[in-house]
Amino acid sequence: MTFYDLLWYFTIYSFLGWCSEVIFATVTTGKFVNRGFLNGPVCPIYGFGMSLVLLVLLPFSDNIPLLFIGGALLTSALELAAGWILKKVFHTSWWDYSDVPFNLGGYICLKFSLAWGVAVVAEGRTIGENASVGPKAMLEKDVQDGEDLW
Repeated sequence: MTFYDLLWYFTIYSFLGWCSEVIFATVTTGKFVNRGFLNGPVCPIYGFGMSLVLLVLLPFSDNIPLLFIGGALLTSALELAAGWILKKVFHTSWWDYSDVPFNLGGYICLKFSLAWGVAVVAEGRTIGENASVGPKAMLEKDVQDGEDLW
C-alpha cells in the first residue's frame, strides 16, 4: 500500500465518517446536525482510524477474529486518545458516552467498540480482497468493466 493509497483511504473514510455521524445525529435528534469540529464534510478521526487499521491489520484480512479484536482495540484506543486530546486542547467534548454502560471516562464505551470491530471486519475483508490494486485502480477497473459508478 502506497502513501497515496493511504491518502485516498483517509479522504474517503473522513467523508464517509462525517456522513454516518450526520445521519446518526439526525436520526437520534430528529433534526440536521453538522457533526465534527472542522468546516466541511469531514471527520478526520474516521480517516485516521481506517488508515491505522489498514496499516496494522491488512496483512491479517483473512483472520476474522483477529480483525474484530484488533479493529475494536485500535479504533477504541484512537477514539480514547482523540477524545482526551480534544478535551484538553479545546476544553470541550465532541462526544460523551458517560450515560452508556461500560464506558471509560465518557470517551469510549463497549457498545461502540464492538460496533467498530464489526465495521473493521466488513471493511477489512472488502479492502483486503482489493488491496493489491489500491482505491484508484479499483475505480478504474469498475469503469473498464462497464460498471456505472453512479
